[in-house]
Amino acid sequence: MSKDEAADGAENSVAGSVTEFRLQKVYLKDLSFESPDALSALLDSQQPALKIHVAIEHEFKNDDLWEVVLHVNIHAQDPDKTLTYFMVEVQQAGLFLVTGYGGKERLELLRNQCPETLFPFLRETIWTIVSRAGAPGFLIGPVEFAEIYDLVIAKKRAKEVDGTEDLKDIPSAEK
Repeated sequence: MSKDEAADGAENSVAGSVTEFRLQKVYLKDLSFESPDALSALLDSQQPALKIHVAIEHEFKNDDLWEVVLHVNIHAQDPDKTLTYFMVEVQQAGLFLVTGYGGKERLELLRNQCPETLFPFLRETIWTIVSRAGAPGFLIGPVEFAEIYDLVIAKKRAKEVDGTEDLKDIPSAEK
């Protein structure tokens, strides 16, 4: 069963069924950090130009357990965008127990609540890595996962109408 079939297959939760939503495990799935122009970044007092990309994946594992992975890529450059201060890529993952929810409710949990649960762990990881590299502590701002989910659904529906492929990534945010 594919992740989309499992997430989309059923109707909303069945009346009288027991629902449970719980985080079982949190883990760092992947981490990459590069600072090719580190000295320039340390000496520059200007705010860097930031590109931030956020994406979410979810996959059914077994026995009502779902893996949710929150991907974040951050690229910080000097204001003129000639030097790269740092690039960080993080995949913060969690294993969630999701029982008794139908397709639409389950998909909303997987695309909204799970990323919101993982986000504080991701923020702390990014802050720690960037600050240990000598840069000022960098806290990624709040992300409205519900709004992003609504955008993804709207784009998916638009693509279904024009016959193009399914949407995988969540749109990028530039700051």
